[in-house]
Amino acid sequence: MSHKDYSYVGDQIPQLSMKDNPDFFLIFQKAVIYSLKKRNLLTDSQCDLCIERLERQYREASFGNKPI
Repeated sequence: MSHKDYSYVGDQIPQLSMKDNPDFFLIFQKAVIYSLKKRNLLTDSQCDLCIERLERQYREASFGNKPI
């Protein structure tokens, strides 16, 4: 597969912040973790623990420390 370079020529790209787009960042972080697992850089248990921690952080940030 050959390397391709792409140049964005459209409108200015909006800035993303974790505060304004928490769902996007949660999904993006999960994708990175699953990618590490797929490349055998994380074990199944490490992956599960990371996902649990991410989801807990997301819930605490979204809903405070209230149980869901």
